[in-house]
Amino acid sequence: AALRERRVRSIDAVEACIQQVLAVDGVLNATVGRRFDRARAEAVAADEALERHARGEGGAAPPALLGVPYIAKEVFEYPGLPYTGGIIGRRGVVGRNLCPALRRVHAAGAILIATGNVSEGCMWAESSNPVHGITGNPYDPARTCGGSSGGNAALVASLCGAFAVTSDVGGSTRIPALYNGLFGHKPSGGAVPNLRTVPTVHGRVERYCQLGPCARTAKDLYPILSLLAGPLCVETELLGASEEELAHHAAQAAYSVVYKWPCPSSVDLKRLRYFVVWDQPQAAMGAVSPRDAAMAAAQREVVAALERRHGVAAEAYGHPALGKCFDIWAAMLHEAQAGRRFADVISEGKARRINPFVELLKAAVGASDHTLPALGLSVAEVFTGLTPGRNAAMISLGKALQADLNGLLGDDGVLVFPALPQPAPRHGPLPNLLRFADFAACGIFNTLELPATAVPCGLAPSHRLPVGVQLVAANGRDHVALAVAEDLERAGVAGWRPPSLHTS
Repeated sequence: AALRERRVRSIDAVEACIQQVLAVDGVLNATVGRRFDRARAEAVAADEALERHARGEGGAAPPALLGVPYIAKEVFEYPGLPYTGGIIGRRGVVGRNLCPALRRVHAAGAILIATGNVSEGCMWAESSNPVHGITGNPYDPARTCGGSSGGNAALVASLCGAFAVTSDVGGSTRIPALYNGLFGHKPSGGAVPNLRTVPTVHGRVERYCQLGPCARTAKDLYPILSLLAGPLCVETELLGASEEELAHHAAQAAYSVVYKWPCPSSVDLKRLRYFVVWDQPQAAMGAVSPRDAAMAAAQREVVAALERRHGVAAEAYGHPALGKCFDIWAAMLHEAQAGRRFADVISEGKARRINPFVELLKAAVGASDHTLPALGLSVAEVFTGLTPGRNAAMISLGKALQADLNGLLGDDGVLVFPALPQPAPRHGPLPNLLRFADFAACGIFNTLELPATAVPCGLAPSHRLPVGVQLVAANGRDHVALAVAEDLERAGVAGWRPPSLHTS
């Protein structure tokens, strides 16, 4: 609105973001690709178009995001920028084409400032990889910014862009959002196409892995989500596609789902039904960290605010599957990958597929060029493949939870769900790797295909790190979760707080 009303010029907003990147990135190491000069030129052109419109010249109204600076994840293909996914064998690879999701954002007039760092192969909650190194958290650079969209979140939290486009197959939008005090949304399954992203998405993983927005304010999520969602148009969004790309798109198109979301402002919050899961989700395989007192307090405050504002009583929800969230996520993702394994992903560009057991031994003496979490996941997949009966039981339990939640929430229900049990931990694979089951609190909603919104609830007085919750709605009811997030921000219960590296 400020740009359209000419209270702010695009060139000033873009330059402020660029200067903020230069001020904080020496400490954070969050950017991978930068396009400062091109962004400045695009901002000048945007200002000229907005001035013409303000004078009543020209016909159609300017695009919705004209002149707005933003950040994108490094794994989305963009011409001339690094396109590695943090995979060592892709070092030096740059994009040639434009990811369809980013094409939609650019068509709306937004200006890309930089791309953000990720975890190796995009499958861990620490943005660290052998190509671009490790990214710090703006609230404490000695701590992780999360992953895999961690660079994006660190940059948006540090005022380096108005919003970011992220992706999420196991919490990769919401974990960084929660660690960096941002709002982040994982859409309903199949809403946003994944083409021209790395790693390549196959089969039903198209439903589980969803691109989405993160931002400092809740009201920015819906406009960006609306831009990103919808089936892919080959003629206009896959320009220059190879035969291989076209064949892959044809195979994946079956998993695309068209959702019709009304504006969150249309939701009658007093008529919603509110539910809450109080206990941290658990796992049969792997221990879950004890819940931080500030995280639990944030959830209590959210529920109390909703009850007070809308005259409702939140109903506690429980299900046996909540004791096995990580197991369900792992089994359902394993099945959906249909034989494609993470070891193949991180072996790209190498002469042959890595042996993760050998690489783990090499890592013990500092001789592997892979991160320990990537190798740990590769080994875990081997063992997951040895237990088909157990996997089938977990998948069945997951489907039962999916059906129960969709039936419970319906068109007018929202579930206040725990976020991560702990705030952003200190850097390093250990002991964090031993807490892998923590992240299933987010990942479970990927395989259930339910929309989930990360909601920041300020900084804990004890450690001054962001805390928060998740809001979950039934499949296709993304606007319900977003409406409640916006309401919590208006109430002052939720919202971004400036980090210690904020310099402007």
